[in-house]
Amino acid sequence: MACPICKSEKVEENASNCPECESDLTTFALLDDVSKEKSNMKRATGFLVLLTLLTLGGWAFSYYNGMADSTATVEEAALPDNLAADEIDVLQNTLAAKEEEITKLNNKLAELHATIESSVNDLEEEDASGVHKLHIVKEGESLWSISELYHGHGFKHHHIAGHNELGNPNHIEVGDTLVIQN
Repeated sequence: MACPICKSEKVEENASNCPECESDLTTFALLDDVSKEKSNMKRATGFLVLLTLLTLGGWAFSYYNGMADSTATVEEAALPDNLAADEIDVLQNTLAAKEEEITKLNNKLAELHATIESSVNDLEEEDASGVHKLHIVKEGESLWSISELYHGHGFKHHHIAGHNELGNPNHIEVGDTLVIQN
């Protein structure tokens, strides 16, 4: 498996980090899982549609070829239509549930793509006071966890809040850009 960040070929199949650039590869593994789920959902949906079409085709064939008993009562003749309608309703409900699940997975996939894009865009810049990094806040992060990421512990979270002139250091938004000084 090649690292999508540095293109290194030295990455093992189920590795969580790249040995060359030490990039976190768990997001890419999640993307692969979502893609597999999506293809499974498409296959299941296709199977249900095919089954519905075959069932309806079989009933239409039976009806037009006169295979129905001509002495059947009205109630007996109505029974297959009711069964077909019930089966169609069940299949439509199943299809709607699968489509809803696909929509949720697509939303999750879009969120993961945005996370990857923001990770790729983390920058390092040199200024008069030394090296600093720009960090884009991701979902679930706090100043403490960001401080742990860059400083090895969370005790410098108040420095990050001070450098970024945060009104409320306990409240940061996903997508906010923070300056992290070394």
